[in-house]
Amino acid sequence: MKKKYIPIGLVLILLIGITIYYFYPRTTTGKVNTVGTIEVHQYDITPRSSGYISGLDVDLGSRITAGETLFTLSEPTTNTALDAAKASLAQGAANLADLQAGAREDQIKAYKALVDSATVTRDQALREFNRYDALYAEDAVSAQVRDQKQQAYEVAQQNLTKATADYQELLQGTRSQQIAAAQAQVEALNANVASAQSRVEDLIMKSPVNGLVLTKNYNKGEYVKAGAPVLTIADMQDAWVHIYVSTEQLALIKVGDKAQIKVDGLPNQIFEGYIERISPEAEYTPRQSITKTERSNLVYKVRIKVKNGEEILKPGMPVDVVIP
Repeated sequence: MKKKYIPIGLVLILLIGITIYYFYPRTTTGKVNTVGTIEVHQYDITPRSSGYISGLDVDLGSRITAGETLFTLSEPTTNTALDAAKASLAQGAANLADLQAGAREDQIKAYKALVDSATVTRDQALREFNRYDALYAEDAVSAQVRDQKQQAYEVAQQNLTKATADYQELLQGTRSQQIAAAQAQVEALNANVASAQSRVEDLIMKSPVNGLVLTKNYNKGEYVKAGAPVLTIADMQDAWVHIYVSTEQLALIKVGDKAQIKVDGLPNQIFEGYIERISPEAEYTPRQSITKTERSNLVYKVRIKVKNGEEILKPGMPVDVVIP
């Protein structure tokens, strides 16, 4: 029987083909075929005031809605300042209202009664002084007694003068300057209340977005300083992937091009995306490379916006990206 021999050249070709098939990275028909990591917009929740955390009922992984109260701070002096500012405003507003309303009949009668009473007191003090002044001239009383009566008369006269001036001012009506001054005071007091109210609202921290609690650095009852991140909220809907393309690949893509994103655990599911931004400047490959040649290559950073409506993609998740 004749033995059949396979040409050595054919064997070598087959071996090379198998090696390339199994060990050389396969390409797709896409313009770009690369990998990346899911990123999402994260918000650090930092209080604008210092204080003790009196309410913090969310935990890691909790789903949060926009506007939901995340925690509150306890700062008694802030609430006290607001109460004091409101009381001062109420008093100032009442004073302005009285000035704008003008004199009422009962006010006029009351001021007239003060003038009449002061007149009677002054007349009585004058008679007393005249009598004791005559007695002093006859050496019937001491100079000290006479001086006391004179002082009483002078005080009574001063009281009458003031009561008369107040009464005349009331009859003439409130001057426009007084109303303007009272209005300015009310405006200033309103500003004080608004400022105090703002400080109280700073003690209540709410979520800016719908999202997921990624980190929790404090617990209820702990003291936190202004600006310290208490929580980190991730907006899972605002997701993206950064990839890096070569100069040759850059010429094949543009902003707005569609992209396909795949996850190892979901091989049959494709997440849609598009090129949102392309860096105008080149940079070195931002990852560990195998060869010096690869490390020296310049690449361009591309941001792929990813549709993550069902929030399946999580931050830090590695993905495959294809730009067809």
